[in-house]
Amino acid sequence: FVMVYAPYYGTSPEDMENLVTRKLETQLKSVADVEEMVSTSSEGSSTVVLEFKPSVDMSDALQKVRDAVEMAKPELPQDVRDDMLVYELSSSDWPIMQVVLSGPFDLGELRKVGEDLQEMVEQVPGVLAVDLTGGMEREVRIDIDPERLRHYDLGLIDVKDAIILENVTLPGGEIALGTYEYAVRVPGEFETVDEIEDLVLNLAIDPPVYMRDVAKVSFGFRDRSSISRMEGQESVTLSVKKRSGENIIRISDDVREVLDRELALMPQGARMTVMVDQSEDIREMVLELQNNILSGLILVVLVLFLFLGLTNSLFVGAAIPFSMLLTFIVISALGITLNMVVLFSLILALGMLVDNAVVIVENIFRHRTNGEGAVEAASRGTRQVTTAVVASTMTTICAFGPLVFWPGIMGEFMKYLPLTVIITLASSLLVALIFNPVLCAQMMKVPQASQEKKRFGDRLMHFGLETYTPILRWALSHRGVTLGGVVALLVAMFMAYGVFNAGVELFPDVDPNIAFVQIEAPSGTRIEQSDAYARTIEQAIDEIPDLRVYVTEVGSAGDDGMGGGGEAPPHLTRLSMEFVNRELRENSSRAMLERLRGMLKGFTGAELTIGKQEEGPPTGPPVNIEIVGKDFETLGTISGMVKDQIASIEGLVNLKDDFDRGLPQLVVRPDRDKAARMGLRTMDLASTVLTAVKGDDVGKFRRGEDEYDIVVRYDQPARGSAEDLQNVTVFYEGENIPLLSFASVHFDTGLASINRIDGNRVVTVSADIAAGYNGNAILAEAQSRLAGMVLPPGHHLDYTGESEDQEEASAFLSKAFLIAVMLIFVVLITQFDSVLIP
Repeated sequence: FVMVYAPYYGTSPEDMENLVTRKLETQLKSVADVEEMVSTSSEGSSTVVLEFKPSVDMSDALQKVRDAVEMAKPELPQDVRDDMLVYELSSSDWPIMQVVLSGPFDLGELRKVGEDLQEMVEQVPGVLAVDLTGGMEREVRIDIDPERLRHYDLGLIDVKDAIILENVTLPGGEIALGTYEYAVRVPGEFETVDEIEDLVLNLAIDPPVYMRDVAKVSFGFRDRSSISRMEGQESVTLSVKKRSGENIIRISDDVREVLDRELALMPQGARMTVMVDQSEDIREMVLELQNNILSGLILVVLVLFLFLGLTNSLFVGAAIPFSMLLTFIVISALGITLNMVVLFSLILALGMLVDNAVVIVENIFRHRTNGEGAVEAASRGTRQVTTAVVASTMTTICAFGPLVFWPGIMGEFMKYLPLTVIITLASSLLVALIFNPVLCAQMMKVPQASQEKKRFGDRLMHFGLETYTPILRWALSHRGVTLGGVVALLVAMFMAYGVFNAGVELFPDVDPNIAFVQIEAPSGTRIEQSDAYARTIEQAIDEIPDLRVYVTEVGSAGDDGMGGGGEAPPHLTRLSMEFVNRELRENSSRAMLERLRGMLKGFTGAELTIGKQEEGPPTGPPVNIEIVGKDFETLGTISGMVKDQIASIEGLVNLKDDFDRGLPQLVVRPDRDKAARMGLRTMDLASTVLTAVKGDDVGKFRRGEDEYDIVVRYDQPARGSAEDLQNVTVFYEGENIPLLSFASVHFDTGLASINRIDGNRVVTVSADIAAGYNGNAILAEAQSRLAGMVLPPGHHLDYTGESEDQEEASAFLSKAFLIAVMLIFVVLITQFDSVLIP
C-alpha cells in the first residue's frame, strides 16, 4: 500500500474533493499494477491509498506514485503542494506493544515523563517510532485581547511579526583578532517567557506599545486533543513500532529492560503496564515448537525402540533436530523471518519429519538382520527404497506446492506455510538419504535377538497381523460387498455433512485476547462530551470479569488489529481491553463481549462498535455492502434504506455506515465586491480567522533540550461564540475593518467526509457477526432481502469485504486442489509406470 496525504486546513470535504482529490486521482489512475485506489476527502485533508499487486517492488511503486503526484502538483493549491506526503503503508506501521504510564503526576508532568520515556524507547535498536497519546502538552500561549489590540490600532500581524523578528539567532561571520578567529553571533532567541511580554509591537507607534499591553503571555498547556486513561486513572499511552525484519522478541526484552530501569527512578505509585505485546504470541509459538520437537523426539524413539531397539530408534530420532537445523539454515538464507505462520508451519511439518527416516532405517535394519555387512546394508537398503521415499515426499510437496502461488494480500500471508513445509520436507528427505545411512553404516549393531526372545513390537505386530489377515481375506473374497459398503459409507458421510455441517467461514471464530469498544460520536462533538461517553462505557467494562487491563483513548481512532492508531478527531474514542491468559479465564472472552454488548444495548448519543483483534491476514467485515453512485445525498438515503432492510437479521451486530452528514459548521462567507473595495482578499480574511480561532504557530521556545510552540490567538473569552467570530476585525493599512462589513457568518451542516473507490463515490454499510453465527449464512440472508430493492439509475450495490476475500480464496484453492491432484497423479505414474494402477 502507498498513501498520499494532502492537508489543506479549513477546507470542506466537498472542496477537498474538487480541489485536491479528483486531480490526484486523475494522475494516480495511470500508475501501473494498482489493484484498488481508495480516497477520503475530509475536513482539511485528502488521503489516497493505492493497493498494489503483491508481485510489485514497493520501492518502484513508491517512486511511480511520487512521479504521478509531481505531475498533479501544478493543478493543486499552493498550500497543498508544499505539505503533501507520500509514503508506504506496511505491517511495520502496526504497534508491536503498548506501554501505558500512570501514577502520581499532574497532566503536564505525566506528558513530560511520557515524552522522556518515548525518547529512551526510540533509542532501542530496531524500534522504528513510538507514538504518544494522552496527557497535556505545554506551549507558550500568546492570548490576545482583541479590544485592546483595536484600541492601539494594531493587528494580529503586528504581534506575529514582533515574535518572528525577535526570536532569532543568526551567525555574523568571523573576526580575526591576534592569533584567533572569533565567531560573531547575534543571539536573540527567548530565554524566558517574560522576555516576550517586553516586546515592542510596532516600532512606528509612539509611545511604544508592548506585548503585555495587548496580550497575556504564559507558559501553559495546549488545548487537549486526546485523553488517555488506564482503568479510570489518567495516563499516557506509548505505541511502539519496530523496523521491518527486526527481532520482535529482542526488541520487547530491550524495551521492558528500559521500562524497569526507568520505573525504579520514578516516584512511588508510578505504574507501567505493557499491553498488546505481540512478542508473547511469538514466545508461545516458539515454546510450542520446542516442546513438540522434544516430545516428538521422545515418542519416536520410544515407539521405534519397541521394534528396532534403542540405538536404531535414535538414528531415526536424529532426523528431527538435523532436519530442523537444515530448515532454519535455508529459511535464513531466503530472508524469511520466524513469524507466526512460519512457526505454525514448522509445528505442522514436525510430524512428517521422521517418515522418510523410518522407512530407510527400518530397511537397513532388515538387511542387517539378513547377515549383510554394515556398509553394504546401508547402501543396498537405501537404494532399494530411495525411489519410493522420494516419490512419497514429492506427493506431499505437490499438495503444498500450488499454494505458493496464492495471489493477493491473503497469499502474501499464507505463502509462508507451503514454503516452510516444502523446505522442511526436502530437508528431511536429504537427511534420510544421506545422514541416516551414514549413521547406520557406522553405528548400527547386528541384531542379537533370537526367535525365543522377541521384542514387544514384534509380538504386537504379530497380533495385528492375526487380526488383519482374516479381514483382508474376507474383503478380497467379497469384493462387491466391500466396494459397495465403502461407496455407501462415503455417500452417508456426505449426507451427514450436508445435514450437520456448521457452514463455511474464512477464518474460525476463536476466543480473542484483545478486544475493543469503538465510540463514534457525531462529527464535531467536543472532546469533553466524548470523554463523558467513554466514562459511561468504562462503568460497564468494570463489570466484565477476566480482564487483565483496559485503556481508554479519547481522540483516537486506534486500529482494528492492534490499537494505538495515534491521534484522531475528538469525536472518536477507543477502549482497548486485554483479557487474562486463556488458562486463567473462568468465562469465554467471546461470551464476555456478548455480555458487554447486551449491557450497552440502551446506550444513546454515539455509535458503538464492539469488536476483537482479528487473526490472520487483513480482511474486511463479514458484511460489507458498497453503494456506488454519483450523488452523495442519494447514496446516504440508500444506505439508510439498506440498514433498515437488514437491521432485523438475527446475529447481525455493529451495523453502521460511513455516511456522515452532520458536521456542524460556522461559515464565514465574504462579499468579494465589498472586500475588494476595502482592499481585502479572501486570503486576508481566512488567515485572520485562522489565527484568531485556531491559533498560529509563530516560533519555538527552547528550554534545555526541549522545544515548545509559541502560539498566537485570541484569548478564550473572545473566541467562544458565534458573536465573537462576528466581532473579528481584519487589519489592513493601519485600520481594523470589522468582519461583518464585508462578510456574513451563518450556521450550516456539511459532510464529514467523502469516500471514493477507483474514482467513484461510495458509501459503505458494514456489520459484524455475533458469536455462534455463520457469516456466509447471514450475508446470504442480507443479499436475499436486498435483492428486490429498486435503486435510482446510476447506482448499484457491491458485496465486498470478507465475502469477496473468501470467494477469491475459494476460487484459487479449487484450482490449486486440481493442480495438486494432477501433480500427484504424475508422480504416481512415474513411480508405477502405469496410468491405471494409481
